[in-house]
Amino acid sequence: MGRKLRQANVVEWKKNSTEGDSCCFLDPSGNKLEIHVGDLDSRIQHGKAYWENKVQWYI
Repeated sequence: MGRKLRQANVVEWKKNSTEGDSCCFLDPSGNKLEIHVGDLDSRIQHGKAYWENKVQWYI
């Protein structure tokens, strides 16, 4: 999680376990959010490797 988010006491709800840089945190209302840095192609390739039977792909 980024330094500025830690300084703002943002609560991280999950450690990054995907390709690319991600930060999973709670907003002030407790909603789960994820910021992900990467390109669409790398995300799709990762998704096909790990979520193939869980999602329908429309690409």
